[in-house]
Amino acid sequence: MKTTARPTMAIAALLFLLATAQAAVAAPAVDFVEGRHYTRVSAPQPTETADKIEVREFFWYGCPHCYVLEPYLDNWQVPEGAEFVRTPGTFNELWTLHARVYYVLEGLGRLDELHPVFFEALHKRKLRLDNLPALAKFFAGYDVSEQQFKQAFQSLLVDTKVRRADALVRGYSLKSVPTFVVAGKYLTSPRMAGNYAKLMQLLNHLVERESKQP
Repeated sequence: MKTTARPTMAIAALLFLLATAQAAVAAPAVDFVEGRHYTRVSAPQPTETADKIEVREFFWYGCPHCYVLEPYLDNWQVPEGAEFVRTPGTFNELWTLHARVYYVLEGLGRLDELHPVFFEALHKRKLRLDNLPALAKFFAGYDVSEQQFKQAFQSLLVDTKVRRADALVRGYSLKSVPTFVVAGKYLTSPRMAGNYAKLMQLLNHLVERESKQP
């Protein structure tokens, strides 16, 4: 005798998933609270995005949380009137080494292409890229000659940008990454927001709040 139990269960499961998705879309926005989900920076820093509201991420290529966060940032629709910028952390020698990589790629015009590649090299491929020769050899595989990489790595321009990044890290008294600062005065993180998805909502909320300021 044929039974219809399995197809019926499959249909029921599908209907449940659809209802759950619709409920999630219709759910009200999280009620974010200052002092819990975000804090005001004790010493606000000047922003660098002219008339747009700056949303700045502090990160480190070796940070697993920063790596997991990347797809959320890639899919995030930056609110109108805001601009998203990244700043590599400079908490120790290795972080500063990787900060230089970020600015080398930026200076070579290869950041959009090779930023995710470097993240995956460290977290997915588990490569040890903790010194200049290893880094130059790695990026040579992506059409950046070792000489070109080393020259950019040791350039005055990269030195200047790393010093600026370090000044921001110190100015905001940062202790960990990923950390976000909106408009130079609101500080938050995935941990404070609750999770990665809520963080993206919170960034939108802070941009909206700042846009309403006189």
